[in-house]
Amino acid sequence: MLDIKQLQSRRDKARADREQWRDLLEDAYDYTIPARNRFTNRTDGDEENNHLYDETATLAIPRFANRMQRSLFPEGQQFAQFKAGADVPEDTKKQVDDNLEEYADTFYSFFDRSNFQTEINPSMIDCGISTGVIQINEEKFTADHPFYFSNVPADEISFEKPYKGRLVNMWRRMKMCCEAIEETWPKAKIPQQLAKIIKDDPRQEVEIDIGQIKEEKYSIYVMWDKHVLVHDEFDTQRMIAFRLAAFPRETWGRGPAIQVLPAIRDANIIKELILENAAIQVSGMWTARNDSIFNPWTFTVSPGGVIPVGSNDTANPTLSRLPSAGDLHMGQIVLEELQDAIRKAFFVDPMGEISDPIRSATEQTMRMQEFLKDQGAAIGRLRTELVEPVVMAVVDILTTRGKLPSEVKVDGKIVKIFHNTVLTQAEQQDDYQALMTWVQSLFGILPPEAAMGLIKVEELPNGMADMLGVSSKYIRTEAERGELTEIVGGLIGQAQAGTNQQA
Repeated sequence: MLDIKQLQSRRDKARADREQWRDLLEDAYDYTIPARNRFTNRTDGDEENNHLYDETATLAIPRFANRMQRSLFPEGQQFAQFKAGADVPEDTKKQVDDNLEEYADTFYSFFDRSNFQTEINPSMIDCGISTGVIQINEEKFTADHPFYFSNVPADEISFEKPYKGRLVNMWRRMKMCCEAIEETWPKAKIPQQLAKIIKDDPRQEVEIDIGQIKEEKYSIYVMWDKHVLVHDEFDTQRMIAFRLAAFPRETWGRGPAIQVLPAIRDANIIKELILENAAIQVSGMWTARNDSIFNPWTFTVSPGGVIPVGSNDTANPTLSRLPSAGDLHMGQIVLEELQDAIRKAFFVDPMGEISDPIRSATEQTMRMQEFLKDQGAAIGRLRTELVEPVVMAVVDILTTRGKLPSEVKVDGKIVKIFHNTVLTQAEQQDDYQALMTWVQSLFGILPPEAAMGLIKVEELPNGMADMLGVSSKYIRTEAERGELTEIVGGLIGQAQAGTNQQA
């Protein structure tokens, strides 16, 4: 266990690192989703998007978050399955898989009742800009809901340097009513000074620091001022940070918003110029003689209005329209190119607009494959940094509560996670199509006997079932196949014996 000085030193270094990212993050939030920008001091109810003229990024990032959420955590589906790990003997894997399917039903009965789907969405938005963080909290009293999730806003979090490439050590500074401290952490050791504040003004807000440090286990420290209120240890993470892309030795990620931030800025400027030019085209710009009759400060263009002028001579008029400059069409072309780049960065409309002409099934398949290639690296990182830690944390809590047996250890050795999402199934379909193409090609160029000699036919059913995500309950074990073979062989023998007797 670390002492208070060590904790404060690590916290302050993490916050100093975040300050180096502050300007970039503030700019990215300002141009994409200014309502979540709390790096700048603002008050509730402020009009925070009056500086935005182009709404492409503002509309794209919620769609990006929704798409990524559906890709990783499809609601109502088992996005991850439990399978027997590498250390499980081959002859018992079928039985273990069957048991794990029952445990998975228990897992999802609690997971689906939690608030995960509502809390992960704002975290996905943060991930679209830089780094998303979600916190899993163990409910101390309610047996039906043993855990709940909470989104951690980007302005509250700071990170230490990555641990084996992942953001594990982190600090959260949050404000909360002091009366909620004991309710949130029933085992908290309340110092005398804080106890006095709680007694005198229970609604007063105080700053609480929550730190997650990877020691022998994952240690959670809850601090107020110079006091450690809570110290807990867990086998799994309780604050989970995830990124789409990150450079080596960098803490914060670089999401699509940061990657195309120059294009977002340029689109905003060009849209502003187009609107100004359009306003000039509509109402015009005017020159006027500065004399005692015509007053340019009270002049307005209005239908049916009469403007007093000093001269109506067409050669020397008091009032004349200034020729307009600029090309709206060229500005629109540049703007559309920038908007397309922004949408592509946020994976918006990978299959094209709904209003586009109907495409063939082959073209749609090719577009989906390109989409998978574009998203492949990001999805792989999110599986490692988000999906697996969430599953492992929930399993840990349910095991501690006695809802799952203690032998369910998601460590890859005893139990491994098999991702079962639309994207994963599409990837497996590619493997399946490659296998079927190979088998058909063999039968096309070789005699059937030679082709059968090259193929492990006995391995095909299980391999194809894995690629297609078929449940193990539909597949016979080796023992069951042996029994069935004996039964079929016995029936064939009886039929042949009967035929011989008739002959």
